[in-house]
Amino acid sequence: IARLLEGGGSGAVVVSSDAAVAAAARRAGAAAVTAEEFGARLEAVAFGTLKGLEEESPAPPAKRKGPSHRLPKAERARRARLGKL
Repeated sequence: IARLLEGGGSGAVVVSSDAAVAAAARRAGAAAVTAEEFGARLEAVAFGTLKGLEEESPAPPAKRKGPSHRLPKAERARRARLGKL
């Protein structure tokens, strides 16, 4: 898996519960997801399909005062890649 990621791992999603594989994926710029997280995501999509529900877009954030709580850039990129699954 690590050799496959060397050629262009950015934008890829790797599903593995192995910490070494996940670390190699992150070093190559790919998103790493545990098998449990991926399975839960598949179940949620399947359940929504059975119920006839579409994925809802999140409500716009409320306007707040104070410092922002923006996620780190790597986490935002990871979530964006996972959102495209």
